[in-house]
Amino acid sequence: MQKVDPDGVAMRSQMIGKKRVRHEFHIQGPNRVLSIDGHDKLSRFGFEIYGAIDAYSRYVLWCYVGISN
Repeated sequence: MQKVDPDGVAMRSQMIGKKRVRHEFHIQGPNRVLSIDGHDKLSRFGFEIYGAIDAYSRYVLWCYVGISN
């Protein structure tokens, strides 16, 4: 990575031990924004994981574990 992106490597090395700045966003109410994500790193073991949460209440709406080939 130092050959491809030396500026990015230098920036990451300066961030060690510092907190990231996370921006807040405001949602009008429940069921307005759903955050859906999948985790495919476990596909080499034969399964995949997907899930969705309500961004307002952070309630887990659904979680799916499926068989992959």
